[in-house]
Amino acid sequence: MERPRFESFGEPSTEYWLQNCRGFGVRSNSGHKLGVVLDVLFQTRSDCPDYLVVRRGFVRKQHERIAVDAVVALEPAERRIVVRDAAESRGGS
Repeated sequence: MERPRFESFGEPSTEYWLQNCRGFGVRSNSGHKLGVVLDVLFQTRSDCPDYLVVRRGFVRKQHERIAVDAVVALEPAERRIVVRDAAESRGGS
């Protein structure tokens, strides 16, 4: 049986938005702009990505993989994803 794409209240699920977040802006929870989601990578599950591929920079474009576990907020109406700060992820300040 295929898993439903939408939750019972008619709103798309978090998994749906994580799968369809290409083009969303990415910010840290301290407000710093990190880049734009280029792609999503699936490794352990087929219904939810493990990583977001984020393009950083305007002149010297770089790509960074951010684990979906670092996502703290998903704001589809604003086309924005908020992730934990790197220092917070490492346990630093």
